[in-house]
Amino acid sequence: METFLSGREFTVGVMGRADAKLYSRHPEWYDDKDGFHRFPILELDASRSVTPNVYSQAAKSLDVGEEGAPDYTCPANVEPELEKKLKHFAWRAHILLNALDISRTDIRLDDEGSPRLMEINTLPGLTPDYSDLCLQANAEGIAYNDLLLEILYLAAGRWGLLEPREIPPKLRK
Repeated sequence: METFLSGREFTVGVMGRADAKLYSRHPEWYDDKDGFHRFPILELDASRSVTPNVYSQAAKSLDVGEEGAPDYTCPANVEPELEKKLKHFAWRAHILLNALDISRTDIRLDDEGSPRLMEINTLPGLTPDYSDLCLQANAEGIAYNDLLLEILYLAAGRWGLLEPREIPPKLRK
């Protein structure tokens, strides 16, 4: 039995690793301090879904915008301090589980408004215009093909299938 978390629900994607810029097609996407990219936060509002207040399999199976589907807002309208916490939780989960290249973490607020980690998806869905990570990338202006190629480039670099690239001086830090 688990305690029901009655607050807002969010999901946050994380991509990369410390040396991501060396193998990336888009080194500008990565944080200069740690090498990771945090996608915009997506909020899931299941209050009007087929399973009210629960992001169930029945709700997930509906197309975005379809009657009974949750509302997806990306980027989520959150206070800067909450955004910082949510992105930190997602990054920390990625690091602690040693996720490779990409992950998506689901977080819900408790009764006091504190974030609670629900799960981390180390193989997040990649269905265009449907999967949460794809919605996050799209909200940021990252094309679907660019997202997939980026994940592949990171994996190829991790396995030694790509030579590290030279980083332009303006992107070094």
